[in-house]
Amino acid sequence: MEACLKQIFAKYCTPTPSPECAAEPPEGAYLSQDGLDAWARDTNGAPFDEATKEELLEFMDVTEDGGLTSVKCCLSHRSVY
Repeated sequence: MEACLKQIFAKYCTPTPSPECAAEPPEGAYLSQDGLDAWARDTNGAPFDEATKEELLEFMDVTEDGGLTSVKCCLSHRSVY
């Protein structure tokens, strides 16, 4: 499960992973608002509304600019990235 979450995060994160290691997010990677919108469009068909974004940012690790820095597994409550 951890490998899957890292690969998904890597697909949408900033900075983009190197081609040699596309499934591994670079150190310091985060999801910008554009990356989060792209992920939401690909998985849900539309970007998240502002209330959903605010909730995500409240409960996840974020940069000072509000970029999502980790993906947490709801079942285990441990940081995956």
